[in-house]
Amino acid sequence: MSAQIRDFERVAAELRARMGNQSASAFLAESLFFFRVGSNDLFLQSSSGRPKDQIVATVISKFRDQLKTLYDLGARKFAVIGTGLIGCTPARRSSTPSGDCNQDLNDLSLRFKTATKALLEELSISSQGFKYSFGDLYEITARVFSNPVAFGFTEVKAACCSPCTANSTSCRDRGRYFFWDGVHSTQAAYKVTVEMSFRGTPLFASPINMETLVNST
Repeated sequence: MSAQIRDFERVAAELRARMGNQSASAFLAESLFFFRVGSNDLFLQSSSGRPKDQIVATVISKFRDQLKTLYDLGARKFAVIGTGLIGCTPARRSSTPSGDCNQDLNDLSLRFKTATKALLEELSISSQGFKYSFGDLYEITARVFSNPVAFGFTEVKAACCSPCTANSTSCRDRGRYFFWDGVHSTQAAYKVTVEMSFRGTPLFASPINMETLVNST
């Protein structure tokens, strides 16, 4: 994400040069900055042997700095989707003898969710004009996995494409699978996630949903 922020810094400077500082500031303040963060960071650090709270604190500290940088560059509306049940991906299930979810990873994800929500609330208090919506992917995936048929899925444990090499075959109906490969979701799963984050109740998107954030002034 650091590289993306550097790119945006150049874009923001160009906008101010073209539009003028006042117009560019107004434009950026009405723009939506969307983040899907945490999963790779938690995956990579989960095998480090460090305490879970220490792992979460490290990732949150970096995310705080990144959000503050974007705020200083003019961002005001932040849409953040957190981490889901990362221990329930096909890749992580395959690492458990029973094929069940890796509960240690799910616990790490839950701690990250709690810390991310606290961070966003903190910034909304300390930074004037900072608005946000948190898409609670942990709750979304928990709800989908508990009753997949209600969301149009028949398979939430196995991957549609495995091992996804050049000559491998995929499932016939990817729209019924939650996972495309060992770690990534299908288009159908992303659609459910976005719909529940964009128009969902406070259980899935808080303190406001993303549609309300977009339309806020």
